[in-house]
Amino acid sequence: MTIRSWRLELPRSEPRRNYVPVAQDASDQELATCARAVTTRLSSIHPSSAKPVDKRIARAVDILHGRLADAVTMSEIAKAVHLSPECFRHLFLQETGIRFRPYVLWLRMELAVALYGAGSNLTEASHAGGFADSAHFSRTFKRMFGVTAIGVQRA
Repeated sequence: MTIRSWRLELPRSEPRRNYVPVAQDASDQELATCARAVTTRLSSIHPSSAKPVDKRIARAVDILHGRLADAVTMSEIAKAVHLSPECFRHLFLQETGIRFRPYVLWLRMELAVALYGAGSNLTEASHAGGFADSAHFSRTFKRMFGVTAIGVQRA
């Protein structure tokens, strides 16, 4: 039996319980349960520093949340928060720990999955999340999670 593992990047102080073994032939229900466990674990992690997020980055994130269905460029967001694109790129990575494009993709995926899970059809959820069509969403979902979106339908 082949085993897949999802590795959580946790602070070094955390013990090695970072791996969640998942059988290659796991059912949709088992994958959904595992995904919920990973999400719960990630949401319980608190940053070690109490340093507040830069206000320009917080504003950029607010703008992103309001424009997920639109085509959004880093230059537009940088301009909206009064930074050069290069300075914004550096500051965004420093403050969030992730590059801009993967962050936008994650937000879009999160929105589309939430809508799909709430009962929207795949096409509606895909468009609301800013994907060109349901095929684009499905390819991205498969690349990110290793399973098809239709396979975890409302699990």
